[in-house]
Amino acid sequence: MIDPDVAEEVYERDRWTCLAFRFDALHQCFGRKTLAHVPELGKNALNKKPPSDKYHLVVECFGANSGGLQPWSEMHRDLERAWLADFYGPPPYSPEAT
Repeated sequence: MIDPDVAEEVYERDRWTCLAFRFDALHQCFGRKTLAHVPELGKNALNKKPPSDKYHLVVECFGANSGGLQPWSEMHRDLERAWLADFYGPPPYSPEAT
């Protein structure tokens, strides 16, 4: 579960705009806005989500986060990581930083 205060901070940071829409001119958003977990490079273990903190969450529409066999989010991890690094610098992010 994502802490409501963290969720609010992430939505505000991303200005309630889907990251796929921000970076992909061909993306057409559908569904509600969601929070997508972004693993750090090399830490994408199957069935293990990254921490639910501002360092590992971005705003995406339901379609970008969950749509189809391979969602936009899974195909564009480098863009998601770059977006987060623009705000917080490069990982790794320590648990104390949250």
